[in-house]
Amino acid sequence: MGLAVATALSSFDQGGNREDLSDVLATIMAQDNETTLNLVGIKGAAKATTHTWVEDELSSYQSAAAEELASAETDLDVYAGDGVKFRIGTLFKFANEPEVMQVTAITTDTLTIVRGYGSTVDPGVAIPTLSVIEIISHPVQEDTDPINWESIIRATAFNKTQVFYKTLKVSDTQEAVDKAGVSSEVSYQTEKKMIELMREMNRTLICGIRSADAGSDTSYRSMGGIIEYVSAAGGNYLDAATTDLTETMLLNLLQQVYEDGGNPDTVVAPAFQKRQISGFWKEYVRVGGGETKIGTKVSTYECDFGTVSVILERHMPKDAILVIDKARVAVMPLDGLSMGIQDLARTGRAQRKQLDGEYTCEIRNALKAHGYYYNLTTS
Repeated sequence: MGLAVATALSSFDQGGNREDLSDVLATIMAQDNETTLNLVGIKGAAKATTHTWVEDELSSYQSAAAEELASAETDLDVYAGDGVKFRIGTLFKFANEPEVMQVTAITTDTLTIVRGYGSTVDPGVAIPTLSVIEIISHPVQEDTDPINWESIIRATAFNKTQVFYKTLKVSDTQEAVDKAGVSSEVSYQTEKKMIELMREMNRTLICGIRSADAGSDTSYRSMGGIIEYVSAAGGNYLDAATTDLTETMLLNLLQQVYEDGGNPDTVVAPAFQKRQISGFWKEYVRVGGGETKIGTKVSTYECDFGTVSVILERHMPKDAILVIDKARVAVMPLDGLSMGIQDLARTGRAQRKQLDGEYTCEIRNALKAHGYYYNLTTS
């Protein structure tokens, strides 16, 4: 079926009073507590249909060796472009190695170094290519001249707003007659449509794809979701190669996000992967209740990276899990267009109403503050 064609007055032809249903939406979200939308919440407001935000980050303290560093060798090539992270005097070490080294000269991405700085010693073994470098500090002389430090250029990210829309129609007769358990058919149908809209918004927050344009008479504007942003090139987007999810894999993903500067505090998992996570500790944990109640259910995971919530999400792809820093995810309405309801013109003996809202989301520092495992086994 072809797309509906918008009228020339589509932005201006609404009439009647609009009732804000934000409080109702919040109540419904709270009742359906195991959803990503409820976890993130709705806050703030977008000012345009293309919503933009500024991405910034602190200077990196990590690099890696672009070649093997032999014992006693004093020239070290680092990743292409990473030479700017170092200064003459910089102290650094390789991960899991006690030796500290100091930079004495820099030529693009080649460092001239002093081995065994201070009380440390050269271990006498070669350090392999791609070994992680951890920058400790950048000591300077007390009378040093001004230095041009590495500066990370702020970038602008964006998403589109998307209209979420439902209508309902209730005959005057249906509204008037006695109904078992329902005092008002209009109110009942309104709440039902709100639940449907909330779940549509939740699916879009996870799996939405951002439209290529701002919408037109023949294309609909849509917002991108968390998976689309996190799985972009350069992100913590890992192929599990059709293997079972293990605790080690989860910890490695949490560690990767943490080392990239994120604070991972939530794992979002579909049913089978949630069962896998709960099964990590089934030999050690039992629910109380004697012989009538046994089993395991993991909703909070205490690990070296903090307290991590584990939520069951029916709209996640079955072969994947998300690790997110929920403080860097936000859902918001277009200013003045949060979820609302208004009357439509009557046609015959029936009430007609429209429920709609226009929303978008921000996924800040998508490539570093969040992570995604896909291609996990599903049975």
